[in-house]
Amino acid sequence: MARRKIYSNLNKIGQYRPDHVDGQTLYKVFQCLNPDCTEMITVKKDDIDEDYSIICPKCGYEHYSGGEQHLFDFSMDVNNDSGEAVSVQEGEFVVSHDEYIENAPLYKYCLICSTLKPIEYFHKHAVLKSGGQGECIICKTNYNAINIELK
Repeated sequence: MARRKIYSNLNKIGQYRPDHVDGQTLYKVFQCLNPDCTEMITVKKDDIDEDYSIICPKCGYEHYSGGEQHLFDFSMDVNNDSGEAVSVQEGEFVVSHDEYIENAPLYKYCLICSTLKPIEYFHKHAVLKSGGQGECIICKTNYNAINIELK
């Protein structure tokens, strides 16, 4: 399908785009699983392969393929007919690193404002690698408003 004919050209005078802003790279963003750490970690989605190892830059905690974070031990107790608590299950409550990172939200950089935003802040565009347009909804709306004023 041919692209539509260009009807205007917006000259972006003085626009600065840092090298890390490409508009198509997706990132996983998640908090470090170390309970004593509050660091938010940003990793390129393509860098998370089957043998990944992600080190928290603040505390050094390693998130790795097949790893788990032990949160607590548990005992599930129920009352029997005489009212006594009887343990019916015991174990460890853990969070799998693989599941945690897989469920981390996707982010990408806006080509206009150069900020990292959730993928939901971009209109869908199936042809592009990231699945979303290069400009966030706010910037795209402002850009389109300039074109409307010309008409």
